[in-house]
Amino acid sequence: MLKNMELICLFLPRKRRRPQRYSSGSEPHTPSCPKLHYRKMYFEACDVLLGELQNRFESKTIPAVVSMEKALIKAANNQEFESEMKEIEKSCFSKDINFFLIKKATSTSSWCSEDSSANSENGNFYPHYM
Repeated sequence: MLKNMELICLFLPRKRRRPQRYSSGSEPHTPSCPKLHYRKMYFEACDVLLGELQNRFESKTIPAVVSMEKALIKAANNQEFESEMKEIEKSCFSKDINFFLIKKATSTSSWCSEDSSANSENGNFYPHYM
């Protein structure tokens, strides 16, 4: 069956004797089959992966980044995004962002109505940057 699937059979690593100066007099445990030998490594790897995934997706910065994404999408679609801005102001990124410039750049008074209608026909939705 393994030959049909082209899998490699697992073997136990070679038994090695510890130097006499490090041994306590008793023989170290040696597993009887490859499955028992690799079982410990498998579960250690799974524990590390689960821990890293939890750290990655339960981070305190994830909600702030999601709020930034929503604010950018709403700003691009000319929708109100004040609630997202309030969430970002409470986050750890509040010192890194100049909210005054964002509000100024996204206010409707800074957009030229003649240019925006002409540019939106051409596919440019950000006329004052062009």
